[in-house]
Amino acid sequence: ARHGQAEHNVLIDAGMKTEGRGVLDPPLTDLGRDQAVGLQQSLVAALLGTEEGPLPPLSDLVDAVVTSPMSRALETTQAAFGSAPAVPVLVTSLHTETGVPVPGDEVAGQNCQKGSALPGLMSRFPNFDFTSVQEDGQWQCADEACGFFHPMPALERLLLFREWLEALPYQRVLVVGHSGFFKRFLGGSKMQNCQAIILPLEETRVG
Repeated sequence: ARHGQAEHNVLIDAGMKTEGRGVLDPPLTDLGRDQAVGLQQSLVAALLGTEEGPLPPLSDLVDAVVTSPMSRALETTQAAFGSAPAVPVLVTSLHTETGVPVPGDEVAGQNCQKGSALPGLMSRFPNFDFTSVQEDGQWQCADEACGFFHPMPALERLLLFREWLEALPYQRVLVVGHSGFFKRFLGGSKMQNCQAIILPLEETRVG
């Protein structure tokens, strides 16, 4: 599932690309939070194939949630599952957007592709598991004021992320992340905010 609408999305959609890309670790908008709350119901309906009758919570249908450490993804997860989720929430930077400059990619390395320092994030989301991001080299910065990022471009992390998912002790995993990475990982067109795609892990792309 892609994150809900964030502040930079509004600016970019309004034609203000420079301003939007300059927002460091943009949070969700009010609409984005509403989208994230609705994500739970829409996913339950999609997984069960029906919108009728009393539906179970999404936590009954997934074993774990994997989210990126970007505020917009963390806030989407929290809005969908609450501040004390009934399933494990694992945070990894392996499926963040590209936070380093890449020739030919005008968005890579921009502020909107970078996140915040871990201590603040861990304080805001105390019931999420940040163990993976705390590993050496997974969340770097040249200058803390300029944001944190994974040191490898997204394209070089596709296989690493798939292998990381395969090693998890869970069968049904909801991944909350970003459109650029998902387009490379899943194929197809750019996902809309809080759009979800359901498919087996073996159908993902690694190159």
